[in-house]
Amino acid sequence: MIELIIGLGFLGFGISLCMKELYELIGVAICIFTFIYLLIHIPTWLLSSHKYEIHIVERNSMIESLQNARLNKNNLELTSISKEIIEYNKKLAILKYENNGFLDCYIDDRFIELKSIK
Repeated sequence: MIELIIGLGFLGFGISLCMKELYELIGVAICIFTFIYLLIHIPTWLLSSHKYEIHIVERNSMIESLQNARLNKNNLELTSISKEIIEYNKKLAILKYENNGFLDCYIDDRFIELKSIK
């Protein structure tokens, strides 16, 4: 969220520079670059919540498949689901690690609360 506020601040600063004849070219350049940044930032930031929802649906379907395979005692299905669970847990660990990085605003904070599937 702070990135959005900073971007809007830069846009306002660029517009104020456009009003002065001496700095008009710099103001236009700042406005263009800030507009491009906001054009990329806002949709990406909004899609992070959608990515979380997709992740939850995938997680729930894996848990349900795992429970059904355990009830049926199907070793072949358990083996294939175990491979998928390993990939899922790896992906979750990467998302948790990246959530503390530079681009953490593009990763939903609710990922931290998720536990790996066992």
